Amino acid sequence: MYQKFGGIVLRTWIPVGAILAMTFLLHSHVWIPSGDSALDEVRKPRADLMLFYAGALLIRESPERLYDVSRQAEAQREATGLGMSEGDIDFLPYLYPPIVGLAYVPLTFVSYKSAYLLSILLNFILLGSGLAVLSSGLRLNLEAAQVLSLCATACLAVYATLLEGQVSFWFLLLYALMIVNLRNGNPDRAGIWAGLLAFKFQLLPVWLFWFAVRRHWRALGYALGIAGVIAGVSMLLVGVDGSSGYFRLSRQVMAGNFFAALPQDTPNLRALTYFFNLGDTVWIAAVALVLLALYKRPPSRDWEYCMIVIAALLAAPYIQISECVVLLIVVGLVLSQQAEKVSVAARWSLFALMLWQSVERWLFGGPGGSHWPGVPLTLAGSFIYVTYRAWRVSPAHLAAQ
Repeated sequence: MYQKFGGIVLRTWIPVGAILAMTFLLHSHVWIPSGDSALDEVRKPRADLMLFYAGALLIRESPERLYDVSRQAEAQREATGLGMSEGDIDFLPYLYPPIVGLAYVPLTFVSYKSAYLLSILLNFILLGSGLAVLSSGLRLNLEAAQVLSLCATACLAVYATLLEGQVSFWFLLLYALMIVNLRNGNPDRAGIWAGLLAFKFQLLPVWLFWFAVRRHWRALGYALGIAGVIAGVSMLLVGVDGSSGYFRLSRQVMAGNFFAALPQDTPNLRALTYFFNLGDTVWIAAVALVLLALYKRPPSRDWEYCMIVIAALLAAPYIQISECVVLLIVVGLVLSQQAEKVSVAARWSLFALMLWQSVERWLFGGPGGSHWPGVPLTLAGSFIYVTYRAWRVSPAHLAAQ
């Protein structure tokens, strides 16, 4: 077990680290301030870590103003040394629970650049841990573990998380622990891990819905209880005014008021309806159809778990491309169903699914891109496919054959 555990970590760390090092060598100025204020004002290096770092500074100094965008901009300017206002193209609104900012407070006792390097180190540990838990928990053979590692190397969300200093590997680890416990017949323990998704609440509702429709009541209770504690601590940190500020800022982000958080660039159903100007009614109806599919499907273990993972992304009101790292769970589940040898079709299909995120971003993303929602369209198609497979292997369908 330990040999397999270490093997998947090293097979992921080495190629990802090599690609990351090459990227930094060529483009480090995109993410890290140089210290030369004149040069940085031209290049405007920006990473998502600055919103976490700035949020932690506000938790230390004035937590009640955590969701005041003008104060957030001041804190980001203080952290990075860049000229920053809430109207700038580079401004990143902090839209996480206050407890996430609290977790980043220790990093504020070092410089922003040092905090950035530390976040990469911590993220490497979380990436390796998440994939190792997944590989070991799904009992992947050596070839399947190698394919999982290869898919991680091709996944844009992996590099987005590392380069931007995001927290998505934390969710990858939580998802791995939830799926492994569900497959082992421990839904209560899965509910405990699910409750911690309240750190990014948008990823939690689909899991709560699934626990309810599958009548895992204790798991649902654990998830709600832990999420309630996180919400309670967060409210105590920022007070009533800060809590109301969170909901005001949420509405602004949903309306597309910040260029760095445009709805059409998110990998969810919201991106589709926003891009095609279909309105919130169509979006809500689309989310309802996804939930209906989860409700109607009979238990089919791995394919149903694939449905939950993809549905959580599609139904979330706002997420970023880095959250697509949880699709590695789908890769692992598909590989776990392969025989002793992974088929060529499965290997290349899974690799293409991961690589497509990078291709789509290159074709349609960026300030000058068309912002076509290629990733959410792919996710929607993938959800239809895994739903079909869940139906094909369901007990009712097999009995009818």
